[in-house]
Amino acid sequence: MRHLLIAIAIMGFVGVANAQRPGRVNPAKRVQMEKDSVLAKITNLSDDQKLIIESLYSDYESSLSKLTAGGRDDPQAFRQNIQKAAEEKNQMMKEVLDDEQWTIFNQMLEDERERRKQRRNDRGGRNRNRPDDGGKDH
Repeated sequence: MRHLLIAIAIMGFVGVANAQRPGRVNPAKRVQMEKDSVLAKITNLSDDQKLIIESLYSDYESSLSKLTAGGRDDPQAFRQNIQKAAEEKNQMMKEVLDDEQWTIFNQMLEDERERRKQRRNDRGGRNRNRPDDGGKDH
């Protein structure tokens, strides 16, 4: 538990300067929505788990805000940094949650991935089926 708290504290200091695209959802709002969803869907959290999750999401929000605050000169590096922050948050969540809670959390992540994929397809984004490539997803 002590290592987890140290890891959460370290995550709060992580930051690479990159920018948010105009029109994107504010990182604080996105993190708040995810945290609210976690707390609503995983109903058997202990008080200690809730406190750790609150802290973890606060640090995650701080990390995303730092990542989106600067320039976005290298979109690939920006995306990798965002993914790394999310993976770190998810790994810490795995340490906080029991197996049943982790299954619920993991399903929430998968559902969100599917919603994002569908939104990209609806907008004609990079995962749309293209007639010139046999209709394969990208």
